[in-house]
Amino acid sequence: AIIAVNKILKNWAVEVLHCEEVVYFPNFVTLDQDGKSETILKGENETRVVCLANLRLQKDHLNLLKTFKKVLKKHPKWSLHLVGKNFKDAYFQSVTHYIEKNKLQENIFLYGSCPDVDAILQQCKIGVLSSKSEGLPVSLLEYGKNSLPVVVTDVGECAQVVTHQQNGYVVPKENDDALATAIVNLIENPTQATIFAKKFNNHILECYSEKSVKAQIITLYNNTIQKH
Repeated sequence: AIIAVNKILKNWAVEVLHCEEVVYFPNFVTLDQDGKSETILKGENETRVVCLANLRLQKDHLNLLKTFKKVLKKHPKWSLHLVGKNFKDAYFQSVTHYIEKNKLQENIFLYGSCPDVDAILQQCKIGVLSSKSEGLPVSLLEYGKNSLPVVVTDVGECAQVVTHQQNGYVVPKENDDALATAIVNLIENPTQATIFAKKFNNHILECYSEKSVKAQIITLYNNTIQKH
């Protein structure tokens, strides 16, 4: 049997590998909390937006930077926190250049890869992903685990995890206007943001936690062993 963690990989395995049984299990998060907090975020409490994503082209940080420049025109006290590995390549340089060119150093911060993800997310108010391609990003599940309202682009399986206007916002990729509007809506409607966050947290715990996926994996193992 073959286990795939997104539906694109499942379809590829069916078409190319010709295995008798190919199943899809989603990525999941563990409910254990990270250890001691090491990262103290900059900016003011209650005004932080976080993007948990390695600095790669498909994550489209540049679109997010353009977006946040628009957000700051309405809410200048808010800040954006980019957490994820940087590879000190041309893409990283383009991100830092945009921040410097547009004088955003007081509102946009880069941290690199950090081990204490839960502690970081608990310091934030909104989680965002601006990707132009994805599978099922674990960072989105981490947002839900930590009860953040979210804005994500409609790529990969994001729209299957987040239901637009029910437990978060799903917007078109590479559209900084739509992304900015969604973030501003969460900032300006804190009650609605709290409702989204609670619903999203419940959804992640029910469908994308270690406990729920583990039961499915054990069933697959048992069935496969019995066949052979």
